[in-house]
Amino acid sequence: MSFDYSALIRNLVDRSVTLLSRKPEATAYWRLQLLPEWVNETLPKIVPDEFIAFIQDDKEYSFVYYDAIGKVCGKPREIAAQLLTDLVMELVEETLEN
Repeated sequence: MSFDYSALIRNLVDRSVTLLSRKPEATAYWRLQLLPEWVNETLPKIVPDEFIAFIQDDKEYSFVYYDAIGKVCGKPREIAAQLLTDLVMELVEETLEN
């Protein structure tokens, strides 16, 4: 693997948690606008097939892959974007609940 996908995910989660901790009222804005923008900015840095394999094989993150089976179809880049979005959303919600 040529890229640190865990660090990339953690960065998006940290940015999101920082924003939402300060401005909980920004949740809809974050979910509908900011997170998609951040994911799109991130996509050129990743190799979609490699990222999908990373998510599938990772013990902590694989649940997102298996939740998406049958729901997500498209090109690897689109699938990678959806997996990244779903994973960040799940991890942010989990972090904010604790």
